[in-house]
Amino acid sequence: MFDHLIQPSLLISLILDMGNYCVFLILFIIVKEKKMISGKLFILSGVMMLTPFFVNGVIISWIEFPDQSKYLLYTQEIRSNIFSMRNLYTSNFESQISLQDLNQKIKIPSSIFAISPLISIESFRSIGFLNRAIFVITLIFFIKKTDLPLYVKLFFILSPSLIIYSSVTLRDNLVLVILIWSLYFFLKKYYFRLIITLILLFYVKIQNFFIVIVLFYIISLFTVSKFKKFKFLNIIFLLTIILIGRLFIDQIFEIANSAREGLYVEQNGFYKSGTAVKMYEPLILNSSFFILWIKQSLIYIISPLGNFYRVFHVIAFMETVITYFCFYYIFVRDFKIKKLKNIVKSWVLFFIASTLTYSLFMFNDGMIARNRFIWLYFILIGYEIHKKIYLKKL
Repeated sequence: MFDHLIQPSLLISLILDMGNYCVFLILFIIVKEKKMISGKLFILSGVMMLTPFFVNGVIISWIEFPDQSKYLLYTQEIRSNIFSMRNLYTSNFESQISLQDLNQKIKIPSSIFAISPLISIESFRSIGFLNRAIFVITLIFFIKKTDLPLYVKLFFILSPSLIIYSSVTLRDNLVLVILIWSLYFFLKKYYFRLIITLILLFYVKIQNFFIVIVLFYIISLFTVSKFKKFKFLNIIFLLTIILIGRLFIDQIFEIANSAREGLYVEQNGFYKSGTAVKMYEPLILNSSFFILWIKQSLIYIISPLGNFYRVFHVIAFMETVITYFCFYYIFVRDFKIKKLKNIVKSWVLFFIASTLTYSLFMFNDGMIARNRFIWLYFILIGYEIHKKIYLKKL
């Protein structure tokens, strides 16, 4: 769809990429000079910021993630019309990106990319440097503030998925970072900052907004002493939710099918054939629905097992298995500690809830990998942040 995009020559692209890299390197130098980070963290930052050079066009082709073209084109348009925002909706721009793509999930991330300190946005690697800088800054902050355990640090430094998704022109890295910051603000009771991040999350990825609200409720239910005193009210609230769900079950399935069909068509219609709408099978509440739900959940958990068509699939599967092993080991170990038992319960319940929610909307290994990595690593770092803050309060 976007194979007509013209990128600079290799030499010009390298020069522009070096410029973007140096912008953030200077930022880290300033932070180091102000004694905000150590020499070791500065070196780590500099090394981690190199990954965008090797992802798009080297490790993978940009065609592997065609969505990048939407963000790149829209970011370029915003940057070129920064003082005349009305020009963003001219027919010229609409001819490059279809009207159905001009929605908030494209606009908001692209706006963030456009007003960033990037000195050039000429290739798919350009925005990768900004995404990587946001990721590295977030990691360094939590290393310093919450004393993350070694295994989490290693995951965030060496994970192939995190390296790739934080080095490309996509919103996935933004979603993960916003989730982490919103959790931190919630646990620290920085409510104004929390509202800002939640609003941003709402416009960047609305379904994740609702899922993280559920997480905050679960955490409050299990670990906030004041909240646990209102057991009767919590029971009434949950029963009310169940009753409302039962009364509006048809409307809920209609909304779910609309979103699910959109994802199905995007994966099998826009890029592959024109028959995807006819092939889509809507969800219907009957006995087979629950069988499908269980099947989809298992596929979501073990993907891409059985579909090892490329080396990257094998690496992704091994990474996922290692992550699950860490979950099992850490959760089982901490569940034996009385102070941490309720925290473990809340995060295990959230893992189950997020898996059940997303599994119904994923149709291939690529979709699963792209969405699952956000939740797996959010749970990985989120649990440790929660644990550290909770123990510090005690």
